[in-house]
Amino acid sequence: MKIILKDYIENVGDRDDVVTVADGYARNFLIPKGFAVRATSSEMKQLAHRRTFEERRQKRLDEKLAKQMDTIRDSEIEMHAHASSEGKLYGSIAQRHIAGALTEKFGVEVDRRRVKMESPIKMVGEYQVVVDMGKERTVNVKVIVSSGGGPIQDPDDKPAEVKEEVVPATPAEVETEVAPEPEPEAEAPAEETGEAGAETGEEAPAEEADEVMSVEADSADEKEADEKKEM
Repeated sequence: MKIILKDYIENVGDRDDVVTVADGYARNFLIPKGFAVRATSSEMKQLAHRRTFEERRQKRLDEKLAKQMDTIRDSEIEMHAHASSEGKLYGSIAQRHIAGALTEKFGVEVDRRRVKMESPIKMVGEYQVVVDMGKERTVNVKVIVSSGGGPIQDPDDKPAEVKEEVVPATPAEVETEVAPEPEPEAEAPAEETGEAGAETGEEAPAEEADEVMSVEADSADEKEADEKKEM
C-alpha cells in the first residue's frame, strides 16, 4: 500500500515521505496509530503544499545556519544514555537525537535530515557525523556518547501539559446570599390614663376635667345658699 508518513518511523521513512509498505502493516498499525495516511489524490495535493512551505522554511534556516557555520564546525556534543557494562546502549542514538542536541546547544533549528550518519549509534564512544548546512556546505561534528543518565528520549517527546478540567456548577450548587429582612419597628406603648396619668404629671382626659369643674360649681352654690340663710 502506498502511504504518506506523518512522523519519523525507523526503517521506514521520515515525515511526509511517500513509501510503499505491506497492506497489513499499514491497515493494522501505521494508519490506526496516526503515523500515516493513504496516499490518495487529495492527500498528495496537501503534501505538495506542505513541501512548498517546508522548502521556503528551510531556506530561511539555511541563512541562520550559515551565520553559525564557523561555530558549529568541529564542535562537540556530549550525550549520555543507559548502557551495559560492555558499553552497549539500551536503545540507539539516531539522527533525530543528534539534531535535537545541536538545536539545543546552538539555538537554531537543525532538522534531522541534515544529519548524515551511516547507522544509529549503539555503543558508547566517539563518533563523527556530517551536518548539511545548505547550499552544498557541510561541517563535521564530534558526538561523544557515554554511559549514565536516563534512557534515550526522542527530542520530539515532550510531557503533556496537565489541564485542570473546570466543571460548570449546577444551579443547585450555586448559593446566593439573601439579604436579611428588616425587623419591624417596636410600637410605642399606649399612654395609660387615669391614676397612671396623674402620677406621671400628664394632663387628665377632657371628661375628667369637666367632672371636676361640675363638682366645684356645686360646692360654690351650696356655700352661697348657706350665706343667705344666715342673713
